[in-house]
Amino acid sequence: AKIVHHKMDACEQPMVSIHIPISNEPPELVIRSLKACLSQNYHNFEVIILDNNTQDINLWKPVEDFCRNHEILKYHRYPKLEGFKAGALDKCIHLSARSTKYIMVIDADYCLKTYALKEAVIEAEKNQLDLLQFPQAYRNINFRNESLAMEYQHYFDIYATAANTDKAMLSTGTLCLFRFESLKELPGWKNCQTITEDAEIGIQFIKARKHTAFSPKILGYGIMPQNAIDVGKQRARWIFGNMHTLLNNKWNLGSKRDLNIIMQLTAWLNFLMPVYLALFTLLLVGSQIYEKTELNLILIMGAIPFLINLLGKSILFYRPSLSRLEILRTLAIHIHFNFRSSIVWLPCLLGGRKPFYRTPKDDKQRRNFQFTDVTCLLFFAIGIMAFMNDLVLHATIYTLLGNVYLFSTLHTLNALKYSETSSRINLKLQTNTL
Repeated sequence: AKIVHHKMDACEQPMVSIHIPISNEPPELVIRSLKACLSQNYHNFEVIILDNNTQDINLWKPVEDFCRNHEILKYHRYPKLEGFKAGALDKCIHLSARSTKYIMVIDADYCLKTYALKEAVIEAEKNQLDLLQFPQAYRNINFRNESLAMEYQHYFDIYATAANTDKAMLSTGTLCLFRFESLKELPGWKNCQTITEDAEIGIQFIKARKHTAFSPKILGYGIMPQNAIDVGKQRARWIFGNMHTLLNNKWNLGSKRDLNIIMQLTAWLNFLMPVYLALFTLLLVGSQIYEKTELNLILIMGAIPFLINLLGKSILFYRPSLSRLEILRTLAIHIHFNFRSSIVWLPCLLGGRKPFYRTPKDDKQRRNFQFTDVTCLLFFAIGIMAFMNDLVLHATIYTLLGNVYLFSTLHTLNALKYSETSSRINLKLQTNTL
């Protein structure tokens, strides 16, 4: 979105406290983000760096030394702190200046643009907002992973934009501005019980009838996960935490606001893998029991979820500015991670817990393959069983669906595979000036 710069005198600037929770982060990456904070054309702000659970002195000491040279940077280290990111953010609340009016939460890898604070505060003041979320954008996009960036972007283009219609925008964890007084009126970070504390705090704001909104202005850039394993783990955390949030709250399905919140919480959630595992088991056990007409109906009904998913996401990913090839590549990435992450919510239904996973900012993970990457074999097996029952058309359909998933897997693993060249490009993009 195009940024229109507004004027704000220094004497009119409300106090902003930037909160950056960090844990075992590469120091050069954190320092790069702190330099971006120091470059703001806004005068009335502080930066609280809450370093928690970092034991390696080579990681925390350079950050502490850098902060010592800048009064505006307030470094605090807690060798042991419970509560994951929510626990760190709760500590930041108590360390904020008394005059603070707004809090901006950013992740350790995010570099703010020079005008970020000024634009965020002006928009919040103008619209009397209590929570204002900005889109997550990335600076390590290259020729390989650009389809992943477009896949991330669809959340903000579709779900976040739709949330504005019902004033139901949740926080997405970084680049979010909170009104301090409003935050203090709520149960707050300490009451966030899931590993997606950002969604939980957003729900607290909405239930308290605070004003929340999404702005499409890009105010900063972060680092995308750089391999399929890390993307899959990140996606699993989102799904697992959001499922917990869904189960921990009561919903009115007749309310447009509640439905909008549910849409945001389930944006990455799907049930495809359990459906086709159940279908495969049903065919394996019952192929000798069911009549041909019954098998025909079972196979037709089984193909519908995948086909609807393909059609629906094709519509969501469509942009006039994108070529058909770009849309196809984005869809392929999405399909692949749909199946990778479509069973992670099951333990949540049984009361299971999942540890918080910090997305690595380096590119040390060279293994991309997981067992779900052979999901195409499941479709091929279903197709073979259909063929053995003289259901040739159904066998063809499931073979095609298997090839669709095979293509999505090959594209994803190739797009996110490790290479020395891409690693050097990513390192350069992480440390260069915006």
